[in-house]
Amino acid sequence: MKRFVVIASLSVLLLIGVGGCNYMRWLSAPFWPDETKTKMPVQYEGMEGQKVAVVVSADEFLLHRFPTAPAEVGRAIGERMVANLNDIEMMDPGEVTEYLKENPYWDVTPYSKLLEALEVDRIVFVELIEYRTQEPGNAHIWKGMIAGHVNVLSAEAEDQDTPVFRTTIRAEFPEKNEFGVVSSSDEEIRLGMHSLFSRDAAGLFYEYIKTSPRL
Repeated sequence: MKRFVVIASLSVLLLIGVGGCNYMRWLSAPFWPDETKTKMPVQYEGMEGQKVAVVVSADEFLLHRFPTAPAEVGRAIGERMVANLNDIEMMDPGEVTEYLKENPYWDVTPYSKLLEALEVDRIVFVELIEYRTQEPGNAHIWKGMIAGHVNVLSAEAEDQDTPVFRTTIRAEFPEKNEFGVVSSSDEEIRLGMHSLFSRDAAGLFYEYIKTSPRL
């Protein structure tokens, strides 16, 4: 009996030595939260009480593959802002899309002229720099990636042609999943991407609790 206890004890020690933290985490799995919660501070103040438009741009390659992506991303960001900011007047996303269609060279228009044309106080101007729903080179693995520069244009700025705020947001879906998933669809991945990207992009303008899966 004593010999069995000794062998069992040595086996446990060996597993701990080989597995390290992974083994200890397995032991504590029932007590280890599956999610992390992080309080995200406001990055840019000055949206409340303003008339705002969300404008999203993309290059020709991205538009060829995902022609509706800019409008969908813009709508998702706008909806988040309206839901979390007080006294904000959001320009109808459909009107924004219609203006962009009727003005094909809008993306070379000075920011000051864009502010004037849309008749808003602020523009959240997003430049998409990456957008995909599958692992590069592997059509069987679904792994969404979206990244973009988020700029704030202000009609009150001394130089309206220079953003008053600028940062880059990047989101992956499924979140914190290194290898992606096999069973999914283009629609599901895009919805997940838009949800995470809009959470972080709109969240630049208000304080919120960010919930993420633990690695």
